[in-house]
Amino acid sequence: MNQPLALAFRPRTLDQMIGAAAMTKKIRGRMQSGREPAAWMFSGLTGSGKTTAMRIIALSLQCRHQEVFGNPCDVCYEKRKKFDITEINASDVTKKDDFQALLGDQMNYSPFPGSRRKVIILDELHRASDAAQNYLLKPFEDCPQTTVWMVGTTAAYKILETLRRRCASYVVPPLDLDATRALVKKAMKIVGSTRDPDDLVDALLENGIFSPGLILNAVEKYLEDKTGSAEDAIKGDGVSEVDVRALNREIFRGSWRGASKWLQNCNAKDAQQIRYKLANYFRQILLDDVEFSDRNDELAEAIKTLVGMQYIGDESQVAGICAVAYQIAKKFKK
Repeated sequence: MNQPLALAFRPRTLDQMIGAAAMTKKIRGRMQSGREPAAWMFSGLTGSGKTTAMRIIALSLQCRHQEVFGNPCDVCYEKRKKFDITEINASDVTKKDDFQALLGDQMNYSPFPGSRRKVIILDELHRASDAAQNYLLKPFEDCPQTTVWMVGTTAAYKILETLRRRCASYVVPPLDLDATRALVKKAMKIVGSTRDPDDLVDALLENGIFSPGLILNAVEKYLEDKTGSAEDAIKGDGVSEVDVRALNREIFRGSWRGASKWLQNCNAKDAQQIRYKLANYFRQILLDDVEFSDRNDELAEAIKTLVGMQYIGDESQVAGICAVAYQIAKKFKK
């Protein structure tokens, strides 16, 4: 296998997207109802599969041979570049004038011959300026029915609310424990590795890495360096610079002074990873203690709070993480 694992394992259909069954069911229900969205939005963590999902949907809107929506046929997949599908990375195109120059009047034209839809994918749209996003309001609402917009973002809260309301929104979920283990084992089996996958799975979970792309990057590193540890394989793959192990120790010592020193370094970029690591750490302690207790009640509430932060902005997550850490440290000081 010459391709990087993240590319070789990229799903071609919604059914092949591990851990996305609930999202797939919602999408198919929407399409079966006959209410095809004029604009779609996919949000989720880096590497979760947002771009993959958008490409699958874009091709599915062109395919006339699929048995079920979201599973475009092999023939259409092979000629996917011939369909009227445009991808724009809003990380590179951020200003209103940039969008005007790129899009022009083409969004009002009929699709290329052989295409059923003109699909315009705007990846990482939260990086676009407010002026650029405001420019998109009218075309999102008034374009011909043959034009379909797709938005991908890791920070949906940074997209104008008026623009979000025009979209059918879906969250590409992070992988759970079983899905993470299945993906790692499948990748290692296909490449013929004899290394133990459990060490890598444990390291991924402990460090809060649940995105398929980041997981496969870690597998690649784990297989390249046969003498390296699982921890070495995940370094640099979205792991926060905050030492969460040290943070956990301070929290469970009941030392808010020690925990707060680590949290001083917590910023919006770190928030998602720290949240996952803390929630997973609290979960493991809760599962190891099979007795009912006030401490476990506090841990359960903390986990619920951390999990609920998935749908709020990263800046707000930082504040929420600090509040949860304070409450648990205070409880353990008693």
